[in-house]
Amino acid sequence: MAVFDSKPNRTIEERRALLRRALTQYPDDERFLPALRDTLSIEKVQLAAKRGVFVCYHRSDEVFALELAIALREAGVSLWLDVLDVTLEDDWQLEVERALRASGVLLLIASAQAVRDADVRAQCAMFMQSGRIVVQVRYQADDKSAFSLDFAPLDYYKNPTLARNYLVRLFTPPSTD
Repeated sequence: MAVFDSKPNRTIEERRALLRRALTQYPDDERFLPALRDTLSIEKVQLAAKRGVFVCYHRSDEVFALELAIALREAGVSLWLDVLDVTLEDDWQLEVERALRASGVLLLIASAQAVRDADVRAQCAMFMQSGRIVVQVRYQADDKSAFSLDFAPLDYYKNPTLARNYLVRLFTPPSTD
C-alpha cells in the first residue's frame, strides 16, 4: 500500500495524513493504527508545537479558552488565540487563516456547541487532512462532547492543575540545559 512506500522525502504531516486516510479506507487493517500512533508521540507533538498552537473554540467557550491560553502562555507555550492576537485594525478572517496555516497543533476546546459549529469542525478537519495534530480539552464535567480524533479528550475539569501541566509538557520541548 502507498502508506508503506517509505518515500524518504515525506514530511511527518504527509505520513500522518496518509495514515489517517488509510485508516478511514481500511479500518480493519491492523498495520495503520500503530503506525499512526508512532507519528503522535509526545516528542512529535512537541516538535509540531514549535510552529505554534492554534486555540480553536466556540464563542460560548471563550472565557475558558482565554483563561487557558493565558495560563499556557505564562508557562511558555507559543500559542495563538484570536481575542489575544487580532487587533481591531486587523482583518479577523485573514488573521485566523494565517494562524491556522502557520500552527503545528490545534488545541480544541471541546463542548456541545463546538461539536455542532461548522467553523470549528472545518478547522479540525483541515488540520487532520493536512496531517497536523489536534488535541482536545473538555472543561465541563457534565459535557461528554468530543470529536473523533487521534487523542482522547483531556478532561480539564477533573484536575485543572494537572491538565494544565500536562498541556505545558505536551506543547513545550524539554530544555536542553
